Amino acid sequence: MTLTYTLTEENVLRLEYSATTDQATPINFTNHAYFNLAGGTGDSKSYELMINADKYTVADDKLIPREKLPQ
Repeated sequence: MTLTYTLTEENVLRLEYSATTDQATPINFTNHAYFNLAGGTGDSKSYELMINADKYTVADDKLIPREKLPQ
């Protein structure tokens, strides 16, 4: 498996995944990297994210999805 990070001249961060196997293999790549958008040190816990969606999955404090969506 190879992951290539590229920052383009348009300041776009591109992640390119590729893999080779010797047999048919189901794969599902993901990335959980967090970047400090303000630069410097610190963490991403103070960021706010807006997702333009009609529905979403609610999780508890342990990040376990709950059955019912909020009204």
